[in-house]
Amino acid sequence: MVRRVVEILAQRHDALRVRHFRRDGAWIQEVCDLSLDDVTEHRTTWNAQDEISTLVHALFNAPQLENTPLFKVVQLDVGDDRTSRLVVIGHHLIFDLVSWSVFLADFEEIYESLAFDRAMNVASGSATYAEWCQTFEAYAQSEQVSLEAESYWSTFPWASVPALPRDIEGEIREDIHVVLSRNLSELDSSLFRQALGLGFRPEELIVAALAESFAEWTGQNQLIVRLMTNGRIPQFTRIDLSRTIGWLAYHYPVYLSLPPAGQRARFDSILQQLRNVPKNGMGYHALQRRAHDPRYRQLLNELYPCTFLINYYGASGGGVSSTLFKEADETVPRPPPQALNSPASTLGASCRQTLDDYSSPGPITRPCGTAGQ
Repeated sequence: MVRRVVEILAQRHDALRVRHFRRDGAWIQEVCDLSLDDVTEHRTTWNAQDEISTLVHALFNAPQLENTPLFKVVQLDVGDDRTSRLVVIGHHLIFDLVSWSVFLADFEEIYESLAFDRAMNVASGSATYAEWCQTFEAYAQSEQVSLEAESYWSTFPWASVPALPRDIEGEIREDIHVVLSRNLSELDSSLFRQALGLGFRPEELIVAALAESFAEWTGQNQLIVRLMTNGRIPQFTRIDLSRTIGWLAYHYPVYLSLPPAGQRARFDSILQQLRNVPKNGMGYHALQRRAHDPRYRQLLNELYPCTFLINYYGASGGGVSSTLFKEADETVPRPPPQALNSPASTLGASCRQTLDDYSSPGPITRPCGTAGQ
């Protein structure tokens, strides 16, 4: 059953059939035929946690990216009662956060259609990944991007922004990370919700709060931040990408001038500067396709440095709600430190478990979590 579901998923989403090849010193991607033996597996185990860890670490330590499948779906039957886990592992080259949600929702829909012999639509209803690539390439080579580079991106003193003050000078190591978290107070949460009700976007409030704290800490009046977006912006792309699987996310820099006036004036100024970025930064994303052009290489080098990267997940990535599924107890391990610089270092994974009392031809599952660099 799982193999059939994956087969239909791959027909629906061409990104699942993408392979990468090295030709003439450059990477290219092609949509190829999919071998189900390469991307699906059925195992029996007495220890689901150990088996999941083995699967994830094996893919993180994959020796090469070239001509390699970028996802794998493994059904684990555990113990005497054979309760099942479904482990899905995918590379960020084809999975951004929205793609995970689409993949899991479509997996559930297709599985239920097969289990109950319901009709289904093989097409996703959204543009294919190939259609998006063609649309974006045409935009990246358009005169519109050239004009935007001159009228917006080249008008800021990017190179004049001071570096972030450091407590300790030294080499930055990728295998060291610190996770900081803070729960908002009841008052802060109430104010946040009020601001959202007035039309402010969460990421705008986060950037404004960051800029306020940065100015108080450093006394500097310039700040560069990078904002991450999922890339699914219909008014700019003009094609429906809401249910497209693929790495469509991108980040773009924003130059912020922080006025010395009061907190409210600074907030209004930051908000206006964020909303002045044309096309949600897609023009900058397109400019990177022209890095070989001397006219844009220097500008891109100036745009590249930044102090902060803000990736607001929002309510995404919390799994797919279902009355048929329950959470698995196992967790998905983090990659080993030595794998962080490997070609497969941007993997994500999800583990799902069946309901014991659901009668069907095979396992029905629910997310228990995601992990990946």
